[in-house]
Amino acid sequence: MGLFSAFFKRSNSEDYEQALASLANDIQKRQTRLAEIHLRERRWTLLGTIYTLSAWVAYVSLWYINVLPNFSNHPRNTKFEKSVKGLPVFVGPIFILFIRRIVQIWFTRKGNAEEKSLIALRKQQREKVEQIKKQTNYYSTRNLIERYDDSPASESPLRKRPGATAFATAEDTATDFI
Repeated sequence: MGLFSAFFKRSNSEDYEQALASLANDIQKRQTRLAEIHLRERRWTLLGTIYTLSAWVAYVSLWYINVLPNFSNHPRNTKFEKSVKGLPVFVGPIFILFIRRIVQIWFTRKGNAEEKSLIALRKQQREKVEQIKKQTNYYSTRNLIERYDDSPASESPLRKRPGATAFATAEDTATDFI
């Protein structure tokens, strides 16, 4: 088997490309999940606030017009019963803010966990790129090219135009527009 393993072995460049593509794909998925978490946080905060506020407004309306059912069989309401019925009127707004804050804390916790994993993936990607640069002698090759390359980067063949000078005359610019 050792004889044929050399034929089926992948080259290192494909492994590097596959590893970096996998990391980039994971990073993209994490970013998408993080955006979805923020969207869900806004949606649930809004809906939770609207639903609890509407329930509180309905209760206050029923309490105000005195339609709430009696706790005892007596026709006359006692002070205790009135205070128990009036308690949600004053505690309701605090409860609404409490529910809103719980939803925000929940989604913040989920978002922080997702951000932490995203940061770890980005760090892993940077380390992988540095590893590839070291294994392929990127830095030494770049230094050699910078040291021994005759043509400066500003005069590359792509940027050079035939007959171009540093300063264009007025006649040259006038003929360019015609």
